[in-house]
Order: sequence, then structure tokens, then C-alpha cells
Amino acid sequence: MNSKILNIANFFTVLNLLCGLIAIVFFSNGLVNFGCLFIIFASFFDFLDGYFARKLNISSDFGKQADSLSDMISFGVAPAILLFDITKGILKNNLDYTNEIHIVLTSSFVFIYSVAALIRLSLFNNQSTHFNGIPSPVAALTVILLPFVEFEINLIIISCYVFILSFLMIMNLQIISIKKINKNTIYFSSILLVLSIFLIVFFKFTAVPLILASYILLSTIFVKNEYL
Repeated sequence: MNSKILNIANFFTVLNLLCGLIAIVFFSNGLVNFGCLFIIFASFFDFLDGYFARKLNISSDFGKQADSLSDMISFGVAPAILLFDITKGILKNNLDYTNEIHIVLTSSFVFIYSVAALIRLSLFNNQSTHFNGIPSPVAALTVILLPFVEFEINLIIISCYVFILSFLMIMNLQIISIKKINKNTIYFSSILLVLSIFLIVFFKFTAVPLILASYILLSTIFVKNEYL
């Protein structure tokens, strides 16, 4: 088989895809914790496939297409399944929603997230130092922390979450990519890491939206001042 297909970067792409599919199976069967864990694995493998593709200069059209497809499954579809499951649970606990078909159809609005992920992966697939909008793995990691927050999630919160994340994925705003490691990206990552630890200590899982906002704000500052 062609060496452009059989290489270590594409191996990690396949692992990313498998983790996304396994996460979907877990979410569909109510095993949320395991599903979230496999989304984390998928994001790790996604980082590795990009790292080795650049490091070993083994990028190919096949690899790029396979990477986009894997990302769509792991970070576009799987998180939407989780959002759908959470929304369905909220509606089932609401006495105004007793019809199963009504619940399913109403919950389906969360798949706007998947549409946004598809648009993001289709339009912004060739970026190195910057992203246009937040990358889909970041959005997915934000979604999977929802089941662990310490306050009650209602339909308003889940709706805002879906629409804000969807908008952030497709907005025309430059976000720093840490895939290309250099002095400035290390500096950026160090600031973000310290800030994230501080927020997590004080806010625990609720800190995730604040960390995301910090990521966007820091990116804007770095890009505006041409640090990267």
C-alpha cells in the first residue's frame, strides 16, 4: 500500500476516529463518563497526528482528508450526541414535554453544533500558526465537561452553550494555534496554563467557559501585538 497512507501520522488519525466512534457508542448507551474519556483520547491522538505529520514532513492529501473526517466524527458528531442526550434528559424532567417524538425533535436543535463543526473543518483546514475561530477539539473538550459542572443545567444554559460554541467555531477571528512550537507559542501556552490552573482551583469544572474566554482574549492580544 502507498507509503502516504501507511505512516505514523495516519495511524494516529485512525486512532482518533476509533475513539470518536467508541465515544458515540458510550454516549448512546448512557455511559457518559467513558464517552467523555474517549473524546479526550481522540483529542490527544489528533494532536499527535498533526505533530508527526509536520515533524516528519509526511503530510499528504489523503492524510488531510482523513484527518478532517476523523475530526468531524470525534469533535463534531460525538459531542453533539452528548448534547442531545443531556437536552433530552432535561426535557423528560419537564412536565410540559411528555411526548417522546416531541422530545426528540426539540432536542435535535443541538445538531447545529455539528453543522458548525462541518463548516469549520471545511473552510479552515489549512492553518498552521493561527486558527479562524476556535478549533473543533477545543469546542469538544468544552462540551464534555458539561456533565460534571456543579450547578443544574437547564434548557436555556444548554441552548446558549450550543449557539455560542457554534458561533465561536466559525467566526472570523484569529485564534493562536500551539501546534507549531516556538518561543512565542511556549510563552503563550505558559500564560494560558497558569491562568487555567488558577481558574480551575477556584471554579473547578465551571472554569471551562472562563478558560475558553481567556484563550480567545489572549489570542486576540498576541495577534494584535504580532507576538506570533
